[in-house]
Amino acid sequence: MSGREKRIAKLNAVQEQRKQNCLVRTEKAIAEVKKKGQRLSFANIARAADVSVSYLYKYPEIKQRIQDLRREQERNGKPATPQPRSDKSSQVIINQLKERIKKLQTERDSLRRINER
Repeated sequence: MSGREKRIAKLNAVQEQRKQNCLVRTEKAIAEVKKKGQRLSFANIARAADVSVSYLYKYPEIKQRIQDLRREQERNGKPATPQPRSDKSSQVIINQLKERIKKLQTERDSLRRINER
């Protein structure tokens, strides 16, 4: 094998490995989107898998699988919407954010004092 042929073989092997990694990430993303009860769209799956939408369309087996899952989801009804937060959980979040604001304000004030020197 010449140097050029070795480089080509290496590039092909790397490309195949990248493809397999993306396929695995895509399968995990599909499972994640279904588990969260989100709509199975190419955009949602691409975002979850950290791949482009065009990548999903590039491979017919992925494209067909997503389309089949979308049809199945449409037949079974809309995905479940998450339950709204309770007042108590909202209050906990508000209190945590207020504490964070106080810390940041204290830090800002101390930095201002240091900066004035």
